[in-house]
Amino acid sequence: MVKRTDIIVLAALLACGAAFGQESKGTASVTAQGFYAPGGFETVRSTTGIAAEFRYILPAGMLLEGKAENYAASGFRLTENYLTLRGLAAGGWRLEFNAGDFNVPGRQLDFFLPQIYTPMFRLRGARVQGLRGRLGWSGYAGAVTYMEGPRLPFSVLSPQTRGGGGLNWKASETLEFAGQFDVVSTQPGSASGRPHLLQPGRRYARAAQAAAMASWKPLNNLRLLGEAAHTSGTPLDQTTVKPSPWNALAAAEYEYGRGSVRASYARQTAGYTPVAGYYTGDRGSGFVEGRIRPWRRADLYASAGSQSNNFERNPAVWTFHSKSVSTGVSLDAGAGVNLSTQLSRTELNSDSPSGGRMRNTNRQLMLMASKSYGSHSTRFSYRHFEMRHAGAASGQGAVEGEQSVRLGRWMTSAAVRYGASRAGERRDSLFVRGMVQGNIGRASIHAFSEAGRDLANETLFAMNQIQTTVAGFNLPIGRGWNVQGEVLKTTIATALNPQSAFVLASNGVPVSLALGGLDRLNIFFRVTRNIGWGGPSPVPSAASSLAGVTPVSGAIEGIVTEAGQSAVEGIPIVLDGHRLAFTGANGRYRFPDVPQGSHRVEVSPRELPAEFDPAVTGETAIFVRSARTERRDFQLVRLTSLHGQVLAPPNSKLDEIVIRLPGARRVTTPDEDGRFAFHNLPAGEYEVVLDESTIAEGRRLSGPSSLSATAKAGAEPAEAIFGLEAVVKTKKVRQVDLQSSAPKRPAPAESVPAAGDGPR
Repeated sequence: MVKRTDIIVLAALLACGAAFGQESKGTASVTAQGFYAPGGFETVRSTTGIAAEFRYILPAGMLLEGKAENYAASGFRLTENYLTLRGLAAGGWRLEFNAGDFNVPGRQLDFFLPQIYTPMFRLRGARVQGLRGRLGWSGYAGAVTYMEGPRLPFSVLSPQTRGGGGLNWKASETLEFAGQFDVVSTQPGSASGRPHLLQPGRRYARAAQAAAMASWKPLNNLRLLGEAAHTSGTPLDQTTVKPSPWNALAAAEYEYGRGSVRASYARQTAGYTPVAGYYTGDRGSGFVEGRIRPWRRADLYASAGSQSNNFERNPAVWTFHSKSVSTGVSLDAGAGVNLSTQLSRTELNSDSPSGGRMRNTNRQLMLMASKSYGSHSTRFSYRHFEMRHAGAASGQGAVEGEQSVRLGRWMTSAAVRYGASRAGERRDSLFVRGMVQGNIGRASIHAFSEAGRDLANETLFAMNQIQTTVAGFNLPIGRGWNVQGEVLKTTIATALNPQSAFVLASNGVPVSLALGGLDRLNIFFRVTRNIGWGGPSPVPSAASSLAGVTPVSGAIEGIVTEAGQSAVEGIPIVLDGHRLAFTGANGRYRFPDVPQGSHRVEVSPRELPAEFDPAVTGETAIFVRSARTERRDFQLVRLTSLHGQVLAPPNSKLDEIVIRLPGARRVTTPDEDGRFAFHNLPAGEYEVVLDESTIAEGRRLSGPSSLSATAKAGAEPAEAIFGLEAVVKTKKVRQVDLQSSAPKRPAPAESVPAAGDGPR
């Protein structure tokens, strides 16, 4: 059913687009969509309605964009409603205004922390931001929303409001400061009706936080981060106590030729961002990770960390302390074969509010081998677990095989895992996973399914919360129309008890406290009409704007260095032959939302800048686990050039002379001025040879025919100079002695340079 507000919103957007159509450029889309979730606690839960979104660039360079959705059923709205104006200039500031739904970063400075997940907080309200030179600020206020739904996220109002602001100052290219202040208020009546949204012991009627941060790069490959925060809170119930006020975070990251080191320490109390729907804060951790590449094809890594909570000594909440160590080796054996092994140990001590104490110790050994050949990839893995829970020992093992195939525009993979456990009795399990994606004409199709019992989820090494089965399509049908549909079902894979939630969060896995729509079939459809005017506008595709939070995906990241030394910016990295990312100023690249399974990562030779050698950019196979970040680094060889010239007398024929690089098997000839060059050479020593047999008659070398030259990357091109001289043959002169009748022998001919000839 369509409300009157739907028609009003749609008419306003179309009228706005028509008004600016003659003097701006942009696009708009009108959508009819619905979401159906039969089963569960309700017979049918459905939402249908009309949505409209637009984006256009005004003549002054400002960008105006908006989206409006309003539905008649179920009491919630799908995705986002917002209006944004960017690029407004006033008093030297570039301003941005947001109204509706928007995201606020949990930390003003971006820094990757493997063991600490900090979400983007969602608000429904208003925000204004300003930027002038190296200084930026923001202010915001609104109701806190959270994501409900396993695949396509629903934006649902929580019982909280949040207001605050941030300040950023980039003092230099290597030093940056930031500050942030937030106040979170909770409505007591609404909170009591939805207790699952707030963690026990962290329910505050009002919580305030002020934080100061700094990021510094004292060296090219070293980055440091520091944060200090003060929190306060008014308890909402008897299970919550006042938070410990002081919070701290310190992190360092150092990249060097053949390795890297990361270290961090965090102390975040119960008052640190107690936002509804997320498992954040209330943790103290130390973590260190190191990687080294002793040989070109080998990668060694190790990490260790510990994490604790309950700094307030609150007797009403669980108290945890975990320790973990991990080490492994990854080896590229050549011919597309990759081998890896990993040994990990995790210990978790738990104290329950009732006074019970438990101690879990898990150890995992994982072996994996994969091979890529043509369009195929095969992977085998073995995992062995040894567990001790409350003094009782048990164990389990699993063997998995996976095959991936790429055929033109199609890619498919299938995996089967057999597991067995031993405790009081033996248990066997079978877990299967399959994926297919591709195109039929203009339509793109995708499907993913996982089913069975994964025994690894019963250990401390569980990596995901849910299992998903999904199938869908996206079909552009011409004239700006697009149809998308999806059917999905999810089930709980890991019991979200306090222990598992704490361990998942300790591993940097995003943990949501609101998992609606589970164990039921969900059906989604969307029909979109895109409208454009005034030229192209940077509008995301319908598929990307609908990209939800998929629970069966991870990420791939890495760094690209030049000959193992400095980081390289602007290098293209391609994933599975179609996703492209470029390295930033620090040489880093990242692919988020990568489906779980085997993938291929390589430096794209097609877009690679010409100064780098494409021969060393071979692809590498990588296996992505759900909600984990995998690492692959690349080393490039910068190419250089070698220049030279043949100096010769005027009117010398030079374009037929052959110049050789015997070691590189390269040949060239000079131009009319005698200049020659060899491009795209790896740095090193070269012998430059001029072939004397190709010198024209009447000229000869005035120096050696072979020269040494050193080509250095990043330096001025090396030069090799050859010289030619003219050869003049004088006529034979017969000398006669008039005093003697005996004839004289003719004198031998002499070769002397002609007058005026010689090197220029």
